[in-house]
Amino acid sequence: MIRIVPAQARHLEDPDWLKNMLFSFSNYYGPDNNQFGSLRSFNDGSVQPGRCLSTHPHSEMEIISVVLDGEISQEENMGNRGAPGKGEVQCITAGTGILHSGLNRGKEALNSARCGFYLPEAAVKIAYSQKKKDSRISVYMPANELCINGQRIGKGDQARSDLEQEIPMDPVFSGMPAELSLSIFPSKEQKF
Repeated sequence: MIRIVPAQARHLEDPDWLKNMLFSFSNYYGPDNNQFGSLRSFNDGSVQPGRCLSTHPHSEMEIISVVLDGEISQEENMGNRGAPGKGEVQCITAGTGILHSGLNRGKEALNSARCGFYLPEAAVKIAYSQKKKDSRISVYMPANELCINGQRIGKGDQARSDLEQEIPMDPVFSGMPAELSLSIFPSKEQKF
């Protein structure tokens, strides 16, 4: 069964910080909307300049944040600190528990996408890492056609992109919907 969750059904928490949430999170609780497998949160966040994320707890989770615009200075009670900026990915492993906070010291709003995953064991070691997004993107067409960056690809074709920020895709009107498999993975040099 496929369940569609329209954008307007997402919960709006605080227009000055968390734009909207896909699952129960923070002060929002939806009994039928707690998690999806190990995915516990998927939030679209925004922090205005000079605003902060007050100190809050995390435990038994892996939190992955992708900064889309701006930057934020973050720290947690175990001494880990960082200031991820546009195009950077931050990964926090909360283990048995941390206290975490952030402050937008920049001149523009921070916009980010953040996913939280339950860890299989709470005893996983607390960790922090931050990397520049350095992705390789592969598009495989099992059927029909698609125009990628002005080039038509068809059944069995693959398009590969090194370090692109955006990949323009346009439909080819052949009467059949395009089917594609999109894979995004780090360059071989990148490790978390």
